[in-house]
Amino acid sequence: MKKKNSLITLLGLGLILVSLVLLLFPTQLYHLKPKSEISKEILKNLTKLGKEALKSNDVPVAALLIYQDTIIGKGYNTVFDKKELSGHAEINALNMAFEKYGTEFYALDRNKLYLYSSFEPCEMCKGAIIHYNIDNVYFEQGKSVFHQFKSTLKELKYEFSKKKIDAENLQENLFMQHPDYYKNSYNYLNEE
Repeated sequence: MKKKNSLITLLGLGLILVSLVLLLFPTQLYHLKPKSEISKEILKNLTKLGKEALKSNDVPVAALLIYQDTIIGKGYNTVFDKKELSGHAEINALNMAFEKYGTEFYALDRNKLYLYSSFEPCEMCKGAIIHYNIDNVYFEQGKSVFHQFKSTLKELKYEFSKKKIDAENLQENLFMQHPDYYKNSYNYLNEE
């Protein structure tokens, strides 16, 4: 019985340790998967786009959004060039695709949509990627474990710091003024 209790305790501690590692370092899971090959065309495009960022002394990060083997969005960092905080390569590639497709972008088959980046997406870009259901994400250089730990702490700080305000149904009143609110009320309340 003592051996059985020790084994259960050991398994429990192992499960806690694995859970803790997954909680603190979830973005490091890609290390468990084999690397994926990319075409020479994708590599050539990423290199060219990264060099565009260097012209304005931006961080040389490049991204491509590909749908059914066709490039629908290209991006490189334009934070300094255009003086916009959201001027990251991945966001710029998403914006280009949205400009091209408009609201039809939402209807694209996500199984055929791929994002390639030269650098692992930051938290802002990752948020957009998750929000727009882009599951096929590939990058060349990953962020460090130390970076991930700092990001996890920042996210926890945000979650513990945020507060709900009492504003007399402000958002609901704004939603109700939108012409498509009733038709799309589920989407407004559950997607944003």
